[in-house]
Amino acid sequence: MSLRISAYFVSDLHLGEPEDQRTQLFLKFLKGLRGQSNCTHLFMLGDIFDLWIAHHFYFIYKFAVILEQLQRLLEEGVVIHYFEGNHDLYLKKYWQDELKICVHEGPVHIELDDLILRLEHGDEINPNDKGYIFLRWWLRTPLMKWVAHHLPENLLVQLGKLASQGSRQ
Repeated sequence: MSLRISAYFVSDLHLGEPEDQRTQLFLKFLKGLRGQSNCTHLFMLGDIFDLWIAHHFYFIYKFAVILEQLQRLLEEGVVIHYFEGNHDLYLKKYWQDELKICVHEGPVHIELDDLILRLEHGDEINPNDKGYIFLRWWLRTPLMKWVAHHLPENLLVQLGKLASQGSRQ
């Protein structure tokens, strides 16, 4: 008898506040996965949160209920992958090093059962969008990574919120 893979994929939820309907629905979804013997993998394909930058306590505290459910899934043996999007950056220090969730900064090929899947956030799908391609590159430079990790949290959050709102216009 072979073990069958049962994978779930979520993307672009743009969760804002813990009490928002979308956040509550995602929380219900995560709780529903718990205890299911058939759930083996959860793939979060970027922009799960409307904003999450680096390992700042603001985000950890704000989404503690989501993190708690993810931890419980990990404890049940669910393999979780998080793909950075354009609203969630520099996740490795906290998500991978602390939570033990595998973080991917770009496209990855993953084998599930007999399938090989290319998984990614998808924000680079249009190679002709030169402005966005440059912005994406610039935001991931060593300088910007340093800034994201060292800028005062309240300033980073305010700048991030402005950028997040601007990206939807």
